[in-house]
Amino acid sequence: MFTEAEQLYAARGDRRNALYAHLGLIRSTMEQLSLPEVSEELGAELDKNPLLQSGKELRLFCLMVLVTSMESLTLRRCAVIGKLR
Repeated sequence: MFTEAEQLYAARGDRRNALYAHLGLIRSTMEQLSLPEVSEELGAELDKNPLLQSGKELRLFCLMVLVTSMESLTLRRCAVIGKLR
């Protein structure tokens, strides 16, 4: 669903909503992704993407996805440490 939406918005030249869809895809598939890579990608986007620098709501959504990825990464690490004990 998010992939299709991203493609449709991108085809229309709607970069803002394409980015919303991309962030939604990341958020909905986070458990299947490399969380360090996700965090790095989102951090770079926040630093460089003009849409994320000028759009407060879009920036906030991206930050929410970033924080969620960081929390998930922390929980994964805690689970691994717990198994080692």
